[in-house]
Amino acid sequence: MPYCTKQDIIDERLREGKLAELSYQTPQDQEGGIYPTLDTAIDAAIRDAGNLIDGYLQLSYGLPITDSVSLNDCKGLALDVVVGMLYERYGGAGDEMASDAYSRAVKRLEKIAQGKARLAVTSTTRSSTTASVASVATRVFTADDMKGW
Repeated sequence: MPYCTKQDIIDERLREGKLAELSYQTPQDQEGGIYPTLDTAIDAAIRDAGNLIDGYLQLSYGLPITDSVSLNDCKGLALDVVVGMLYERYGGAGDEMASDAYSRAVKRLEKIAQGKARLAVTSTTRSSTTASVASVATRVFTADDMKGW
């Protein structure tokens, strides 16, 4: 599931010119005979980021995510992943902040998959806990009964 758009990337992470620079044909594309357009490269990165995020989330959440606060949390993760992927696609040379943000996003997704972290959720969508009632039987063997054994 795509969690961000090209416009989100421009509005929140990269200038449009930098996005275009990272999305056009790279030396690796030329060697492989791939000639992506700006939009196809961005769409592929958005799709790949969504698949990566879904791969981690499916271990802890029902998909698709529908809660608006959780979706916004996913959007932030997706933006960091997409920008990291675009820099990596451009030969690995890039912005250290983008690389760090990508690494933090993946580490957070790993923690979510392990149950050590959660997505942000609205108060109405938090899983409710049902009170459990346990009955405790009277002890069969007490300390007094066990003396001498």
